[in-house]
Amino acid sequence: MTLGIRAKLIIALASTSLLITAIAFVAMLLSFRSGFLQYINDYRYQSLEALLEVIEDEVRTPSQWRQLIRRKRYWDELVSSMFQETQQYAIFSRPPPVSQESRKKNDGHPKKSKDGFKKKSHSLSDEYRFADKPHPKKDHRPPPSRNNRRSPPQPFVLLDVSQRLIYGRELPLDEMWILPVTIDDQVQGYIGMGKLTAFESSADQVFVANQTKYFIGIAIIASIIALAIAFILARWMGKPIQHLDKAMSALMKRDYTVKLQHDANDEIGRLVQSFNQLSNSLDEYEQSQQRWIADISHELRTPLATLRGEMEAIKEGVREFNAERLHSLYEEALRLQRIVDDLHQLSLSDAGSMRYVYDEVSVIGVIKHVVACNEVALDSHGLNCSIIVKGDEKKMYADADRLSQLFYNLLQNSIRYTDNGGQLQITISFTDDKNLMICWEDSEPGVATDSLDKLFNRLYREEKSRNREKGGSGLGLSICRAIVGAHQGDIYAKQSSLGGVAIEIKFPI
Repeated sequence: MTLGIRAKLIIALASTSLLITAIAFVAMLLSFRSGFLQYINDYRYQSLEALLEVIEDEVRTPSQWRQLIRRKRYWDELVSSMFQETQQYAIFSRPPPVSQESRKKNDGHPKKSKDGFKKKSHSLSDEYRFADKPHPKKDHRPPPSRNNRRSPPQPFVLLDVSQRLIYGRELPLDEMWILPVTIDDQVQGYIGMGKLTAFESSADQVFVANQTKYFIGIAIIASIIALAIAFILARWMGKPIQHLDKAMSALMKRDYTVKLQHDANDEIGRLVQSFNQLSNSLDEYEQSQQRWIADISHELRTPLATLRGEMEAIKEGVREFNAERLHSLYEEALRLQRIVDDLHQLSLSDAGSMRYVYDEVSVIGVIKHVVACNEVALDSHGLNCSIIVKGDEKKMYADADRLSQLFYNLLQNSIRYTDNGGQLQITISFTDDKNLMICWEDSEPGVATDSLDKLFNRLYREEKSRNREKGGSGLGLSICRAIVGAHQGDIYAKQSSLGGVAIEIKFPI
């Protein structure tokens, strides 16, 4: 089964949308897990700093330190008192996360004031300062309820001055935060806490699982919305293409009246414009071909009918077969031959099979040769032919035989359609360094201005003056246009100052 353009667009847009949604979901989930784990680690590090302050408040002499490392109960009481204090004063707001730069700068040595008493570290928020609070042991307030008490996610560790484990779970040093415990400006030992690389608390795991469910729900909703948008966009984008497909099918069935509408100035809009232009061109070509066939049939029918009528009259004895009748038949045969030859030349030109042999050619020499070969015809019609050259002659790269055919057709056109005793003036200009201009103009009769552009159409005649009785086939100027076009030139007709028609030709030199 072959998928249509709309289905392909839906699949492409939906796949892209789902892929983007999936990438966004994975990125959000990873970012959340990483950020939440970082948040928990920051909180744990704050707890370690709070424990350090409690120890430095309670353990003030080396003897007390030695007592601490000998009595685990004392250590457990310090940890418990730290958690009770932090729960009582910070249960409704966790301390702000500690930056990595702050951790690196912390050397674990609390500063002393001028009076010799120890000063609390300012890295903790006010909720964790115990200097102005009563000692946990002297405070007879009941401990916080179990529901409000947050036990440490992982036990603290106590290390001696050589960083050997005293209390707690043994962990590699590179997997712990370690803070020095200083008494009288001397490091007596260290406290530490393990860094979390995964969620160990069941509450944290439940929270992450719930958030993951929310993310999945959001991703599903986003995917549904993306699919709906993809479907709408695919229908909107595929609609003009489907119309174009239907119109192209109609065009293949030779229905050239079909047209498309698309106002957007985009690729599809330009494609629709091109289709409409193609439809118009094919319609014009179809009509031109029909007229062409009708005109050719008419042109061939006339001499054939004349030949047939003359021969039937001679055959039935209506007319006597003599030299005059033979000459009439010969003229009709020549006329028919000219039409066939001209049609053959045009067919070669249209098919690109007309051969051209290019060489340096003297245009003046070619024109003079054509005029000299037709002096008898010019004299018989009383035409006065003059050749005017402007500027220094320059040879052009052209086919001499085709140029001779061009000028011969123009000369025959002037001989046939110019009144006897008229004028023919040929002006050759070399004034432009890049172009050669030839103006071929004759005297009356002229052609209506509206008909000048039609003179180069095949089988066209100006019926009032330049008609079939003059012996032309109506194809000579069409052949001239084909020859000039093959030489990268231009040809057009205009009114002549002599009263007839002026044919202007421009060749690149």
